Amino acid sequence: MNKPLFPEVRVNGVTIPSAAIAAEAQNHPAPSAEAAWEAAAEALAIRQLLVDEAERLELEPGETCDETGQPMTREDALIDALLEREIKTP
Repeated sequence: MNKPLFPEVRVNGVTIPSAAIAAEAQNHPAPSAEAAWEAAAEALAIRQLLVDEAERLELEPGETCDETGQPMTREDALIDALLEREIKTP
């Protein structure tokens, strides 16, 4: 039986697919494939935590397009709503 190259990543009971981590890894320059994988997994874990918190607070997704007019996913819109609610800038 083959052992997976990298372990399964779960956050609050949600499995982050290895294909999503592999796709995200290209955005994380690193000295090794393992380091890029870990950085990508961490980024996606944080993203999942933000989505979970937005859902816990029962936030509604705000804008469905970013500032350039590109469509956003529901999760991205939830994260934007959470950050808008929680981060106050002077």
